[in-house]
Amino acid sequence: MQNTARYNELNRLAHALGGNVRRPWTRAEVEIARDRTLTVREAALKLGRTFNTVKHMRRPDNARANALLAAAEAGVAVITQSDES
Repeated sequence: MQNTARYNELNRLAHALGGNVRRPWTRAEVEIARDRTLTVREAALKLGRTFNTVKHMRRPDNARANALLAAAEAGVAVITQSDES
């Protein structure tokens, strides 16, 4: 029950902040989001992200997630908007 409250609070916060916080994803976060041993809900709670965001990141055709993982495997640094400011 505590996890449900935490999950609901994370979703409320995300929507209160405009529904899309736009925090850049790290390789580790993408790997957790795509970890099929976790449910989408468990991954969302663990990451502090919304259910829908994690669900979207799990899609095999998600270009952003695929590029981030490919760059990490190749040893290439990924520059995000927050890095440029």
